[in-house]
Amino acid sequence: MAGSFALFGSNERSARAVPVLFAIAGLLATYAATRRIYGRAAGLFAALVLGTSLFYFALGRFLILDMAVSVCMSATLFCFLLGVREAHPRPEPIRGLRAGAGCSTGSTPAPPSPRWRKA
Repeated sequence: MAGSFALFGSNERSARAVPVLFAIAGLLATYAATRRIYGRAAGLFAALVLGTSLFYFALGRFLILDMAVSVCMSATLFCFLLGVREAHPRPEPIRGLRAGAGCSTGSTPAPPSPRWRKA
């Protein structure tokens, strides 16, 4: 939020921009992960259901960092799920950063996301 204040000034609109941008990032991450696993139609439907849910909409508008925690945790779990499903998982160095961002934005610890290999 401090970065938003530095760029756009200290006002309500710049404060509310941070949760809104995280909400949009969460919708895009949900679409991308679901599309990769189940196809384009399922990805669109998953993002639509998430975007129209009342709690997600409310978290995107409140001036708390719960939306940032939710998006960082979801991105970590999406990477874990995609890594487990692929036969030859690609290395993803940003996975640890997502988990760390989830820990630093809230009090909930992020689960580790190891690279599992099938024998």
